[in-house]
Amino acid sequence: MNKINKWNLLMLIVISIISCDTNDDETNIEVESNVFKSINSNPKAILLYKTTTQITGLESYGAELTTPIPINGRRTDFIFEGPVNGNIEGNLTGTDYATIHSNGNIDTDVYGTIETTDGASIAVRFRGETIPNTATISDLRETGSLISNHPSYTYLNDLYVIGIGFSDTTTNTLTISFYGFENDPFNGDFYRSSTNP
Repeated sequence: MNKINKWNLLMLIVISIISCDTNDDETNIEVESNVFKSINSNPKAILLYKTTTQITGLESYGAELTTPIPINGRRTDFIFEGPVNGNIEGNLTGTDYATIHSNGNIDTDVYGTIETTDGASIAVRFRGETIPNTATISDLRETGSLISNHPSYTYLNDLYVIGIGFSDTTTNTLTISFYGFENDPFNGDFYRSSTNP
């Protein structure tokens, strides 16, 4: 085989690999989008709790909030708390170690704790994103986990958990519903969604 034919064959292989990767990414995005859009009507989704949390404090790193946002985004920590209602009842406190981008999107990185009304503690860990919808409202979606060693809540440890809701800058609140799935709703790609929103 001459050099030109070898080069052509190599290029075909590379293009084929790139095409497969691109198709996989597009499929993953479509699956994620469908899961979030249909979650309210999904019979496999168990509504665990709803919450409206209040942002009670924040700390911005590298610059004041009023200065332009750097190209790589600005780290801002949002401290929040609020009641939890549903199959889980109690109070949620935590911090979102967020990254704000110049287009208005925010990458969320949430750590928190739910203290239930019956004396249990549930660790909360979510990652996701908010996307502006209007001047004051942003759509919010997250994936993550709820962990507890309390006998009434150990079932949470095995669930895939998804949060969907919105943030409101006029009231500084986050309103979110959290759903549990016994099986990965993203068909094997749940943790990629959780760690790379």
